[in-house]
Amino acid sequence: MRLKIYDEEFSTIRGFIKATTSSLYGISAFVILFGLLNMVNMLISSAIVRKREFALLQAVGMTNQQLRKMLYREGMSISVKSAILATFLGVAGGGLLCYLANKVLALKFILFEFNIFPILLFSIVLVGLQICISYEVSRSIEKDTLVERLRTE
Repeated sequence: MRLKIYDEEFSTIRGFIKATTSSLYGISAFVILFGLLNMVNMLISSAIVRKREFALLQAVGMTNQQLRKMLYREGMSISVKSAILATFLGVAGGGLLCYLANKVLALKFILFEFNIFPILLFSIVLVGLQICISYEVSRSIEKDTLVERLRTE
């Protein structure tokens, strides 16, 4: 018969918790990265597809500055909606998982803590990336002449 020492059990549980949280952080990072890349792809492909539409708008009097503002506002709308949706789903999902772990699995040491820092960081990165992409897209659109853009299919 082996005598179990409290410190050994505690270190085993601590190792399990560290491995679990590291795995969850890795999955979260993957989802965030995938979401950001998806947003980049969506904004760029939308601008490429709509190149002729932008040329038509400029042909009837829209200035380059107005086009940039339109692209920024469209991108900002997408970014803000994405940040709000991600925050709501993240808080609700995290709270539910912690509740299930605490009450159903009887893991009393798992508690839900709301931290605003990751939400703010994600939102700032999302909006900053959108602004950079909108700027580069508008610059690339402005490189071609109006006639060249109208001729594109």
